[in-house]
Amino acid sequence: MKRKKAAGFLTAASGRNFLYQPEEGDSGHGGPADGGDADGDDEGDRADACGEHQDSTDAGEEDVKSTDEKADGILSFLKSTQEIYFYDGACKDGDSAVSPEACQELLQRLEDHSVSPSDVLLVDHMKTLLLTRDTASLQRVLERFPACCTMPPDQARVLSALFHYWITHVLPEKHGE
Repeated sequence: MKRKKAAGFLTAASGRNFLYQPEEGDSGHGGPADGGDADGDDEGDRADACGEHQDSTDAGEEDVKSTDEKADGILSFLKSTQEIYFYDGACKDGDSAVSPEACQELLQRLEDHSVSPSDVLLVDHMKTLLLTRDTASLQRVLERFPACCTMPPDQARVLSALFHYWITHVLPEKHGE
């Protein structure tokens, strides 16, 4: 337990970030091989090992929580984009890939948090590229997106179309203002 605290690991789940700052003269984990804790405190080591398992479980829960938060942010972003898209009449183009049904299915899956974590992270990355106006990188990601994602093809087309709409219609208007 002492080693975890010295290394900067928190023993309970926490929303804090930390920066590991080793103490002067600290050359490692303090194991018996490097001269530390050779007095046979095996019981404490076993407790630490159990605590590490708990920490990894907490980290997994944190990942799920983070993915769910990203999915909620994507959901909000896509709902707004969908409203603009349909209000603007872009869906009336003959080659529009956004069917209201597929869009609704996608939004429902995001709301239920049933989209795979890898897809959530990929779409969140695309959203970040869009918000930073890195359209060249976003175009490259969009080209590979259907092959990389695990969601149904109609929902992947919806996402691609909404992001293309941003690139071709929304960003140029904002840039012109």
